Amino acid sequence: MPRILSVDPLHPDHHLISQAAGVIKKGGLIAFPTDTFYGIGADPFDPAAVSRLFSVKGRAASKPILLLIDDLSRLRALVREVSPLAEGLMKAFWPGPLTLIFPAAASLSTLLTANRGTIGIRMPDAAIPMRLIQEAGFPLTATSANRSGEAASTTAADVDQSMGPDLDLIMDGGRCESRPSTLLDLSVARPRLLREGRVSTLKLLKYFKARGVSLLSLPTAEA
Repeated sequence: MPRILSVDPLHPDHHLISQAAGVIKKGGLIAFPTDTFYGIGADPFDPAAVSRLFSVKGRAASKPILLLIDDLSRLRALVREVSPLAEGLMKAFWPGPLTLIFPAAASLSTLLTANRGTIGIRMPDAAIPMRLIQEAGFPLTATSANRSGEAASTTAADVDQSMGPDLDLIMDGGRCESRPSTLLDLSVARPRLLREGRVSTLKLLKYFKARGVSLLSLPTAEA
């Protein structure tokens, strides 16, 4: 069974963050709370770790994995370009529960992108993942910490029940929000809303309308 660490979600202890980051840097998988659900953290540049993530989650290879960053400077290694529209959205909504889909950098593993040539990225408004990224020194994967097909985990107990034996560590930071991040595709000419989450469609429509941008809304698409 994995270790379960109780961590203050607002003021996480540095020793605990360092311990968890150490697990990730050695190729391990951990679960941690974000500003949406609990996620599975792994080194996205470690093919073995990413492959193991897919295996323990039972995730189809056709589904990409989103990444979390703590600073905009990390985008350079992950995306081919950042449009002025993307820059505006990041300034307005990050850190927060808005995942933006960018054209992926050629160096990114096709395991992460599912051969789509795109990558979903967001900056979370939560102390634990932000500190983990800073301590690890690289972005983290953050697919939801549950078996594929199961409900997303909002507590450490949910994670433990769903997939505890297959994880190296679970960080218990209390209960998370019960809604996912909003998913917005910026890799196409006309922005597409693929999933409505904590950032509402109405809020995005108002943002785009004020800037004369048309938004293609497809909120019923699969998460």
